[in-house]
Amino acid sequence: MVTPVIFDDITSSVSYIAQAVADEEVDLIARVEGFLEKRNFEEGNFVKKGDVLLFIERAYYKAKVDAAKAQVEQENALLKDALIEYDRQKSLFAKSAVSKRDFEKAETNKASLEAKKLADEANLELARLNLSYTEIKAPFDGRMGKSFYSAGNLVNPSSGKLATIVKTGDIKVEFYISEALLAEYLNNKKDKAKDSIFIPSLILPDGSVYGHKGKIDFIDNKINSSTGTILLRSKFPNPDNILIPGMYVKIILTDKEHKKSLLIPSSAIQEDQSGKFVMIVDKQNKVQTRKVETGTRAGINIVIEKGLNDGELVITEGMQKVRAGMTVTPIRDNAVQNQKTENAAKGEKNNVQ
Repeated sequence: MVTPVIFDDITSSVSYIAQAVADEEVDLIARVEGFLEKRNFEEGNFVKKGDVLLFIERAYYKAKVDAAKAQVEQENALLKDALIEYDRQKSLFAKSAVSKRDFEKAETNKASLEAKKLADEANLELARLNLSYTEIKAPFDGRMGKSFYSAGNLVNPSSGKLATIVKTGDIKVEFYISEALLAEYLNNKKDKAKDSIFIPSLILPDGSVYGHKGKIDFIDNKINSSTGTILLRSKFPNPDNILIPGMYVKIILTDKEHKKSLLIPSSAIQEDQSGKFVMIVDKQNKVQTRKVETGTRAGINIVIEKGLNDGELVITEGMQKVRAGMTVTPIRDNAVQNQKTENAAKGEKNNVQ
């Protein structure tokens, strides 16, 4: 059997083991001390941004606010009286009706009460802030994790995380690539503005193909000198929450560009001590041996970098029955051409991995 060498489009791709990472993840921590009055969520359920998730002893901190507010009102009354006295002393001092000492005393009292008012207003603001901390709210739309404290427990900032929330929506997928692939990526990317040259896709743990394509949005700033790899991150839509933080997946980076290459069936390749070779049938139907240099695989085919020309006939079956110089009657297999036609019908290209 012989098959013609064809010149066709191929699309290269590489795959890596990757891990899904939450786009955002927050540990919910108590910022004030008090008894946990209520947990307002179910573990594992989805919550909306702004939902109150935990309540911490609100009454105590509400009383603190009321006390601070009363203190400010008291200072306002005292300051109002001090301002009246200051204006009176100032007017009398201008007429030499009171001593300088009396005027300075009124001036000092006014300044002291003004400063105390500022301090009391700051205490009121702090009390209001602490009151707001008694309600722990969802910072974004997300999914709740395990709760570490039940209602009735005394919690404070040193209690650690009360629960964890991860953001729903887009999700990150982190993986490592070789420095050689990184160099190729960066060199090609220079000619394409900021657009990625790869289309990331995913294979899920059950072997199924994830239904959404991603986009590379982060490249680390340092290569690991021990492994010669660098961290990349791709972001994927996750509308159905199929991807869960911590999940291991396979990420496939497919080149956006199609390259023309010579293709023959992989079965035609033979190898000896001097390297790889194929057996061809020339125009006189005579067998020849031809040294070749191969590239990447594309399905059942392999890329020929050097040694063959488009349209030449390579022997794919019965190589053991022929030798160089023999005259044969070739029977065409057309395996490569058939795959090309099938791919064209599907609107696909030869995919190289």
